[in-house]
Amino acid sequence: MLEFTVHGIDSLAMLLPDAAIMQTITAWVSVVAAVGGLLGLLMGLFSVVSGRDHWPKQIGRIRRRMPASQEDQRRHGMTLVLNGAAALIIIMGISINTVGVRDHSLGEPLNTLRFVLTLIGLAGAVACTVGAYSLSLTYTDSRSPAAVPPVVPSI
Repeated sequence: MLEFTVHGIDSLAMLLPDAAIMQTITAWVSVVAAVGGLLGLLMGLFSVVSGRDHWPKQIGRIRRRMPASQEDQRRHGMTLVLNGAAALIIIMGISINTVGVRDHSLGEPLNTLRFVLTLIGLAGAVACTVGAYSLSLTYTDSRSPAAVPPVVPSI
């Protein structure tokens, strides 16, 4: 059982890692996530420009949905671009707040500005994600059965 003393030697704070260690871990996780977002963005740009699939054929076979035409492939590439941009915007916000969390020399107006800019970035990332989802609903899946035109009642 943990004992909490007045002197702080056996306090719960001794169990938590140092703030610098937490910032370093967050920075490395942000770097890895940013590389993933940048790769998604670049693969999406390749699909938008070329109209071809960015995956090798062996990996492309296990995908859940495959775009049916070049135009559908370009739409799919645009969804990748939007998702990659959303990831990069979120990573930038996390990185700015991680580095500046213990900096009290900025003053209140700049801290408020940092919060507002992060909030605007978050709104932009949500807009990119919603746009990517709505765009992903518009392309035709090559693995689905052909769409049968609706039958008009003969009455």
